[in-house]
Amino acid sequence: MITFFTRRFLQFIPTILAVTLIVFVLLSVLPGDAAFFRAAGVKRGQMNEEAVQQLREQWGLNDPIYVRYFDFLKDLVRGDLGESFRTGENLNSVLAQRIPITLKLVGFSILLAVIGGVGLGFFAAVNKGTLIDLGSMIVAITGISIPVFWSGTMLLLLVGVYWNLLPAGGYDGTLICLILPSVTLGFRYMALIARTTRSSMLEVMNRDYVRTARSKGLMERVVRTKHIFRNALIPILTIIGLESGWILANTVVIEKVFSLPGIGQLLIISIYSRDIPAEQAGILIIVLGFLILNLVVDLMYGFLDPRIRYS
Repeated sequence: MITFFTRRFLQFIPTILAVTLIVFVLLSVLPGDAAFFRAAGVKRGQMNEEAVQQLREQWGLNDPIYVRYFDFLKDLVRGDLGESFRTGENLNSVLAQRIPITLKLVGFSILLAVIGGVGLGFFAAVNKGTLIDLGSMIVAITGISIPVFWSGTMLLLLVGVYWNLLPAGGYDGTLICLILPSVTLGFRYMALIARTTRSSMLEVMNRDYVRTARSKGLMERVVRTKHIFRNALIPILTIIGLESGWILANTVVIEKVFSLPGIGQLLIISIYSRDIPAEQAGILIIVLGFLILNLVVDLMYGFLDPRIRYS
């Protein structure tokens, strides 16, 4: 297990290098000039070419792209993500304030999705062909079909504005502000987990060892939980790991809809202002989070299925 963990952890390095290279090149060739936006704000309408060139020289934008990339890597190795072109703030400090908000949002969304999705799929599978099964799958299909930006907007308007039951947006440090965003983000994820849970359990139900367990006179509750559900967990865990990347990516949309000051909102602001260091830092954090979640899922395989061995 330790050898596997070490090998997978070391694989983070080439993955992160590849991501940083692709992102750096793409952001560098996109149209727009961060110095232009910053100079316009500094000079308050009196921007001139000299101010733009001064900022470009200060930020190293006049250097060749490979020089700027290696300078970025050297800072990254030291743990320095640089300074924002837009505000001049140190990005380490900015991210330290924003990461906890995004982590809470992602954590609550995954928790809601896993509990709701597994429960919904479980009851749909054990009640196959009934109204419970039909209703569960209608909910699941609805969740997969509706875009998160639309469902988020509808929840914001209905629950937050018209009914005034929960905060419609913003973040004041309390968890109540994350309820609507977490429900929006977790609903589609929950629907996909529910469909996977149902299909995986129905496949296991036809196995010989399940019929043998029933023939021994075991209680149905024991058969369903120990022999069916536990052996159906591997595909469920796989889809949880894969879709966690979807949740991380869609925090950008949800944080914009609900005005949450997290990593996603930082990315959107940075894109508008061509703030390349902030864009790189935000994308790097999301990629790193996805890699860690997938590593956790891989390690959990061994705990759920003793037949899986790591070397």
